[in-house]
Amino acid sequence: MHPEEISKLADEIVFSFTNKHLTDLQSNVLKASCENMTYEDFAESFGYNVDYVRKDIGFQLWKLLSQALKEKVNKKNFRQALQRYQQNHRVLQTQEEQKRRDWGSAPDASLFFGRSWEIATLKQWIVQEKHRLVGIVGISGVGKTHLSVRLGKGGIGKTDLSVKLAKGIQDEFDYLIWRSLRNAPPFEQILLDLIKFLSNQRDNKLNKGIDAQLRQLLGYLQDNRCLLILDNVESILQADKQAGHYRQGYEEYGELFRQVGECSHNSCLLLTSREKPKNIQRFDKIKPVRFLELRGLDYLEGQKIFAEIGDFHADDDEWRTLIEFYDGNPLALELAAHHINEVFYGNISQFLAHGKQVFGDIRELLDWHFQRLSEHEQEIMYWLAINTEAVTLSELTADILSDDAKKQVTLTLQSLKSRIPLEISVIDKKPSFGLQPVLVEYMTNKLIENIYEEIKTSEISLLNKYALLKASAKSYERETQVRLIIKPLIQTLTNEFENQDNLIIQLNKILSKLKKEFYLKPGYVGGNIINLLCHLQVNLKGYDFSYLSIWQAYLQGINLHQVNFAYSSIAKSVFTQIFGSITPIVFSKDGENLAVGDSLGNVYVWKRLVVYNFCFVKYTMVG
Repeated sequence: MHPEEISKLADEIVFSFTNKHLTDLQSNVLKASCENMTYEDFAESFGYNVDYVRKDIGFQLWKLLSQALKEKVNKKNFRQALQRYQQNHRVLQTQEEQKRRDWGSAPDASLFFGRSWEIATLKQWIVQEKHRLVGIVGISGVGKTHLSVRLGKGGIGKTDLSVKLAKGIQDEFDYLIWRSLRNAPPFEQILLDLIKFLSNQRDNKLNKGIDAQLRQLLGYLQDNRCLLILDNVESILQADKQAGHYRQGYEEYGELFRQVGECSHNSCLLLTSREKPKNIQRFDKIKPVRFLELRGLDYLEGQKIFAEIGDFHADDDEWRTLIEFYDGNPLALELAAHHINEVFYGNISQFLAHGKQVFGDIRELLDWHFQRLSEHEQEIMYWLAINTEAVTLSELTADILSDDAKKQVTLTLQSLKSRIPLEISVIDKKPSFGLQPVLVEYMTNKLIENIYEEIKTSEISLLNKYALLKASAKSYERETQVRLIIKPLIQTLTNEFENQDNLIIQLNKILSKLKKEFYLKPGYVGGNIINLLCHLQVNLKGYDFSYLSIWQAYLQGINLHQVNFAYSSIAKSVFTQIFGSITPIVFSKDGENLAVGDSLGNVYVWKRLVVYNFCFVKYTMVG
């Protein structure tokens, strides 16, 4: 540091400690010391008595700095002491800033192309004009080709744009928090999450009533300049009804959006969605509310995606034709680039002549890519779709069935990343992997189609390899799996078998087959059958699941009286009754009763009703 910088830093430190600045003479002594000037030289140059400079000015200066820095400071070590303070101060400042930034599961947006006009417009709305609610929404769906409609306004890059924008303007805000609504979390959960973060974890509970809760949040938005980002808002909107209407049970989100847009505060709520929520459409351009319809990349921006993948050959007209054919959709362009690079060796002219008619739809592009994936890569794609949220390497490995695939997860992910655009984020300092919503939809539909065929024909493969529902997942993730996988599958099967009774008969036939072919075999098929039966509201009394793997069965609230789980593996399944780790275990002499004590101080007794079949009878431990 230069003498002027050192003097300024020392003055700031002393002022924060004493509320007084350094004197001019103290400052000059400090600067002279930086130049290795002795007290004698300083006294002679400035016309002071040397003892006065050494004993009064110098001594008091080092004493003051020692007290402020809480370490011994003298003429020899003051530089190192001030540098240590500066480094520590920067670390603490960084840590404090990190406490006010919560990126959740936001994906890495380092590879981001174009959108300069969109970023400039959004910055203008949020930073300069200080709009209270801003939305990034998908294109209107009336593009020149059928592709626009089939894409469902997905894959256009709304999420990446929100992250790129927020990274660039985060210093304008006291607090920043990014959250995804992809799994449609309950309103109270998101609201409490926001309030806890904005209160620095001091406010840990919600007030009673929606109005009081929103006042609670708005108070923080008024006291500080906050940027709240909610991604994938379309997940809380009705899919098959009139656009923009909220799903049942999610109407309170609409009230949040309305009040944030209407009430006076210093903050901004940034939404991304495939469509505008109905109740705030009317605010656009009237109140401090703005919506940006995100269209496709232009042909120059689209070319940058291709440049990251390989060498391509085309003239300007061919580039324009290709980019416009896919409406500038970043996901479609990336998939097309991999296909053209591998099949046509980068020759875009040949693709336009021979491949455009075959790969005009994103589903066809995805089919081609999926078919070329290895078995292990396909397995990871299915699991990323089932999990719906980004998962860590260890979580993904735990899901996978075969030992061989488990060992190769890291290598498989590296290979998959070069073929399919994965969303990579950092959660709790661990890299996490997920799929874009369009890819989740594609893989979910593919899973349902394959499972439907297996149940119809009783030929089981994927039904044992993948869990249709994860009992161990968070409640809102599990509800998403029910909504996106279980219910559509049951509806498709009910249509095939004409009614639910016939479907139940077919599932029971499969269950009988499992007893022969999947005897003590690891896998998810037993849990999947139970979950399907439970969602069909079948009474399980008398069912025999003995000698089967019952993985990821969600049995909370299910009556299991006289259900046989003898010798079953019930890994990761959830039951109504939860107890602590088992300590003692004792059988009665006649073998009819089994007593268990747990670490919580409870005693449980199972009475055998049929061979190896126990029902719960709980006794409270005395003494």
